Amino acid sequence: MNSGIDKGKAMRFLAEQLDVTPEQMMAFGDACNDIEMLQSVKHSYIVQNASEDMMRYAAFVADSNDNYGVLKALDRL
Repeated sequence: MNSGIDKGKAMRFLAEQLDVTPEQMMAFGDACNDIEMLQSVKHSYIVQNASEDMMRYAAFVADSNDNYGVLKALDRL
């Protein structure tokens, strides 16, 4: 990955292009390459089977990705 490029910057770019705020966005992650993305939105989710050290970067925990955690969270919304 190029230096200075991360998923958080991509989310901010999308927000600008779509004219939405971080409060209107959500993201799901499981690994260290998701940290910046999770920090760039209000509704940040980590899947249950993510690394234990990743839990601190998300506001919410979704079921594991093996158990369709992202889909379940989306269905609730």
